[in-house]
Amino acid sequence: MKIGKLRHRVTVQESTRVNDSMGGGREEWSDLFSAWTNVKPIKGERRYEAMQVKGGITHEIEMRYRPGITVHHRIVYDGRIFEIVNVYPDEIKTMLTIECSEVV
Repeated sequence: MKIGKLRHRVTVQESTRVNDSMGGGREEWSDLFSAWTNVKPIKGERRYEAMQVKGGITHEIEMRYRPGITVHHRIVYDGRIFEIVNVYPDEIKTMLTIECSEVV
């Protein structure tokens, strides 16, 4: 991938469970790292297929390879939140393709 396509700055977040004084808890998200990416909405027939087969994938995010990104993380881009559905590294582990569902 050409470097010029990585023009969208995103933040990858991880969740932690915080206990409260009543014995319950809540999920809090904290920033893990920021990266330059290519955020692409899925369009047309491909979006229809993704919605049917994979349950609501709305965007594909490409970024340089980084180990450890899983479906337990989320991505924040321009104030919007994306849940990670799938993470696919390329064959030589230079790039990641992340399928996401935007939280509305």
